[in-house]
Amino acid sequence: MGFLSDIGNAVSSAVGAVGDAVEGAVDAVTNTVRDLVDTAIDGIQGGLGWVNDWLCRNAGSAGCRIGNIVLGGLSGWLEGFQDIVDKVLDIIGLLGGALGALLRGDIAGFFGKLLEIFIDGVLLVIALVRLLSLGTFFGGIRDAWREEDLRRFVEDLINQRFSPDPQKLARIRERLGLNDTTWGFQMEATHRVFRLDSATAPLWQWHQNGTIDLYAMAGLTSFSSFDFRRSRTLVRSLNDSGTESSSISRWTLAHYIDSDGRNGRIRVYALTPRAIKDFVQVAIQKFKKLGIRLNWDQGGRFELWPSIAVHDIATLEELTFDRVCLGSYLFSEGLRIRSGSQCNMLALAAFRLVEGLGATSGRSIREGSDATPCATTPDRDDGCCMSINSAAGPGIIYRDEWPAQFMRYVLAHEGGHYVGLCHFGHDGFQNIMFTPADKAGLSYWDSWLPWQFYLDNEPNFSHSDAKNVWRFLVAEMAICLDEWPANEPGPVIM
Repeated sequence: MGFLSDIGNAVSSAVGAVGDAVEGAVDAVTNTVRDLVDTAIDGIQGGLGWVNDWLCRNAGSAGCRIGNIVLGGLSGWLEGFQDIVDKVLDIIGLLGGALGALLRGDIAGFFGKLLEIFIDGVLLVIALVRLLSLGTFFGGIRDAWREEDLRRFVEDLINQRFSPDPQKLARIRERLGLNDTTWGFQMEATHRVFRLDSATAPLWQWHQNGTIDLYAMAGLTSFSSFDFRRSRTLVRSLNDSGTESSSISRWTLAHYIDSDGRNGRIRVYALTPRAIKDFVQVAIQKFKKLGIRLNWDQGGRFELWPSIAVHDIATLEELTFDRVCLGSYLFSEGLRIRSGSQCNMLALAAFRLVEGLGATSGRSIREGSDATPCATTPDRDDGCCMSINSAAGPGIIYRDEWPAQFMRYVLAHEGGHYVGLCHFGHDGFQNIMFTPADKAGLSYWDSWLPWQFYLDNEPNFSHSDAKNVWRFLVAEMAICLDEWPANEPGPVIM
């Protein structure tokens, strides 16, 4: 490393520290405001939902219809207002990120943030139009009706399937809350993010041969690539006691790389805590449409550093993961045990996948004409036959992609596979189970797309999806609806 290069790295590090401080301060403010608004609106919506459920149970069909229209519409309007607040806060956060990238000399990252600001600006205008034209109000009415219809469907399905065992039926009804005003299946979920450590992986060598670009992954000035379409990775340095830094400077990273890994120690995470929270919160919201309440470890607060749980990797094969290997990988790494439960949904955030944005293992899927007859769920109406494949470890792997506004549904999509959904018949990108993969033969557009986006403004699970999920749950995952036996092994080994 030359003298002039040292000076340049020192200056870049000093200015970059200012950029980190600015971005951190903006994130802290926007996250605080977002949490306050989301908590308040979620609380109000929960109260409105409770009253609506009570009306549907005790006030007859007329009272239920009135509740769906008035309370459901009001809940939808609040959700539309929440969406606008979130978009405004996203734009403010991106402005802070753009300024931070500029100060760090990350010009590609700066332009990427500007493009994301433009995307969020367009989405904000659409959200405002929907709110003012009562699109969110009508969407809320539809959602209230669907929730009540799904509850009745699940209640009938549970009663029919488990009536031969009255004790088991009573336990399942109690666990699902079918006897109360608030119902739903609380499903445990665990998240792990891939992490590389220079103590076990030659990151400097991978950088020098072009396999990775550590500067770009850290959001610093890079002379090797100029790609603004970046995954939201995180790079941190460690001191002699093994404590991670809150940020990394170009000076520190350059000394590690130029010394062939002898000076310093770094770690690289496949996703930032903020990106993990984004994926997880989307999955939580979307699964509510299925009558499933995802209960993630860490309470879903993955943005709190360093609360995120990791899975350490050390090889190029794990860096660019082969999705076909997922089922056996979960067993070999001890993330699943062969007699383990399906009841905890395990998700891994990877750096790269050989193919696609995500994959789900432990499921056997037949679609279209191949789906009939379907012995496990003959009553499905979506041209899909799904069963559990016990030979493969059950789990999900996914990766990030730019722009986040369009890719934040990947975890929810793979979660849909986990609970029994497939791609077949999901034309139109308003469906979370849509895929652009050519082999699926799906169209980006269907006749209902404009109306669905007027009501939703983003991809969702359909009402048909929700019913088919419950058909799968009672057929293949009934143990998860019941109380777990005392000898049921833990779902994840750490």
